[in-house]
Amino acid sequence: MQVLPHPHTGLQAVTLPLRGHIRHKDSLGNDVVLKPGEVNLMTAGDGVAHSEFSLGEGPLHGVQLWVALPDERRTGAADFEHHVDLPVVGSPNLTTMMFMGELAAVTSPVTTYTLLVGADLELCAGKATLGREWINLSAEADTRLLLVGGEPFAEELVMWWNFIGRTHEEIVAAREDWEAGSERFGRVDDHDDQPIPAPPMPQVRIKPREKAGCRMSKFKNKVTRTSAEKAAEVILRGVEKNKARVLIGLDARVLDAIVRLTGSGYQRIFAAIGNRVLK
Repeated sequence: MQVLPHPHTGLQAVTLPLRGHIRHKDSLGNDVVLKPGEVNLMTAGDGVAHSEFSLGEGPLHGVQLWVALPDERRTGAADFEHHVDLPVVGSPNLTTMMFMGELAAVTSPVTTYTLLVGADLELCAGKATLGREWINLSAEADTRLLLVGGEPFAEELVMWWNFIGRTHEEIVAAREDWEAGSERFGRVDDHDDQPIPAPPMPQVRIKPREKAGCRMSKFKNKVTRTSAEKAAEVILRGVEKNKARVLIGLDARVLDAIVRLTGSGYQRIFAAIGNRVLK
């Protein structure tokens, strides 16, 4: 992997290698090697730039998650954290490493600005329980899982390329600043001034994503309690017949409606999923 200097705004980049090493350099002056079991958190704020290069000849396997920053933090100064000692919890057949948020009374030291959770789960063949009977897991072979979640993001946002803003104009300004070599993003050393150029803007105005609450309120007006209960029962019948896969393509709005309108059905659904979805 060879990713030359490129910019970000309005997000946190969470980098978690599972195999292989990554060298991270940024315009804040950080130069670190990231290894499995560690996590990098780069908070872009109003603007930052970084590069990422794999080290060595072996394979590289990992994830990078982008977390949208809330309004009160998205225009602040950039920041960087490199965590080498993340909390790890062992239980029968299961090892859980918390890299963001809190789960089962275990809290990651990584900084967050919204309510979310991120955990790296290593499940041995067999059965295990995550948390205090929170969810039951089972697998026929050793399995690696990534658990991520959080509250719906309530603010409108616009995302294009590496930029997250609130309006089309903010995205245009960020692109222009990057192309102009603005001090807004700083400079990543030792790359001979070879940043990745921004692609051209689309020939249409970028519309903000609707707030999660707005989408839900529009949908709830179309869903009666009776129809949601029927939907829950249909799903439960499928799960009870070892067909948990019926949930894979389920529209999140439908699931939200079931959660809100039939709480008992929601609990039964996920109890069943926890027992069967990994089989």
